Amino acid sequence: MPMSMLTSGDPLKGVSNLAPGRARLGFGLAGPSFCASPPAAPATPIFEHTRPTADNPVVTDAITPPSPNEDTMASVPTTGALTPDQRAAIRKARQRRRSLDRAAGLAAFNGWSLILFAAASILLSRDPLSIALTVLFAFVGIRELYGRRLLKRLDPAAPKILGFNQILLAAIVLAYCLWSIITFLYIPHPGLQQALHKFVGSDAQIGQLPPEAQQLLSQTRQAVPYLIVGFYGLVALTSLITQGLMALYYFTRAAHLRSYLDDTPDWVIQMQLAMGR
Repeated sequence: MPMSMLTSGDPLKGVSNLAPGRARLGFGLAGPSFCASPPAAPATPIFEHTRPTADNPVVTDAITPPSPNEDTMASVPTTGALTPDQRAAIRKARQRRRSLDRAAGLAAFNGWSLILFAAASILLSRDPLSIALTVLFAFVGIRELYGRRLLKRLDPAAPKILGFNQILLAAIVLAYCLWSIITFLYIPHPGLQQALHKFVGSDAQIGQLPPEAQQLLSQTRQAVPYLIVGFYGLVALTSLITQGLMALYYFTRAAHLRSYLDDTPDWVIQMQLAMGR
């Protein structure tokens, strides 16, 4: 501190001119002294900075803190330990959010399963139909992960996106099964006929067998179309039931999410979002 300030007779000499209404602090031989200025309206700027001069080498910063929002300060916990009521609110929110977390976990499993299945199928896909089906499965998987991310963010649109995504998956599987049945019944498949001849035998080979064996192989060849149609029908039915129940499950999460957002304090929701829960 400059010596001129310590030897000055005026205790306020060397101190910058502060805004009206603030206390002035001076240093003299007798120690620190305070002098109150007449009250005035608060200054508009938040920070006031005085420049040093030859007579006033001291730089003083006067800070006017912004007024807190009473609504947010009443609900958001400040620094320090949480109160028992706040801890109870956090525990209750975690318990009520378990159903949403389970739905998010199921969406993650479904999404990654579809993406991995599409990645493995693209290596074996040779015809345009198989490639298109693989792309559609990958699209549904990516959309499932997108809905899961929205659900983790407590977006009210997430249950609807996940539910319709399951309906889209069921429609894709059903369309593929119907196309496979129609093409098998009404479009010749040379490759399939060759496979049947290799597995069952050609007509010439069957004719050399005993009558009982010929009858058995003939019945087996006639049953192959029904087996294929039954297989695709079973796949379509299983998809309709599975994806239908999952879509219903996702749609019902919408009520749970609305109830959670309505009954949970805002500061708890913001804390969970910040923690990525």
